[in-house]
Amino acid sequence: MANATQIAYFTFNLPLKNHEINHWRTAFLQMLPADLMLQQLANDGTAYPLVQFCSMGSQAAIVAIDTGIQAIQEAILAQTWDFTWQKKAYPLGLEQIEVLEHHFVQLASARYFSLQAYLPFAPEANVPAWEAPDLITQVKTLQQRLEFHIQQMISTLELELSQPLILQLTHLERSKRLSRQVQSPTVFHLKFRSNLIFPPSIGLGEGLSHGLGKVYLLEKKL
Repeated sequence: MANATQIAYFTFNLPLKNHEINHWRTAFLQMLPADLMLQQLANDGTAYPLVQFCSMGSQAAIVAIDTGIQAIQEAILAQTWDFTWQKKAYPLGLEQIEVLEHHFVQLASARYFSLQAYLPFAPEANVPAWEAPDLITQVKTLQQRLEFHIQQMISTLELELSQPLILQLTHLERSKRLSRQVQSPTVFHLKFRSNLIFPPSIGLGEGLSHGLGKVYLLEKKL
């Protein structure tokens, strides 16, 4: 079937809070051989990251897509498990691997999704205070950026849509800064509807390999 994509969820024995995801990513990459391509697959740039670090069930985890799966498997086999956490040696272990085949189907009617900690612009983009008091402009900008990031994912995964994409931002729940620093970027918690079905915990937006922008299907309509 067209648009079939393999997605793997790797869960480790490291308890992890959301604000520690960036440290988890750094610590994992630092213990790998320099010649592995994992760093490139986990990059935040023009391409959609195929390796996304996150926390699942309060445990350190990695979501890998397509070629990212093989890269993670090679990383697990190649590294010596010489893992350092909070400046101490930690006996890192792999607890679970779940590999799924997800079909990016389009439904006749749109479904509702929750998008947590969505980062619309890369921190280095230095976008002038677009998050102005004008709520209409803010919602319009978020809608445009979300559509851009979905199209970026579609292009990277080489998906073929059978019908026009339906996308509508329905709820802007709240926003917060990633840190207390004045120049820290703002992330958004929002809900949207779309006729494209996303797999659980896949990322949208900037900072995906740092645990931002996770998508969840909502069972009930809003």
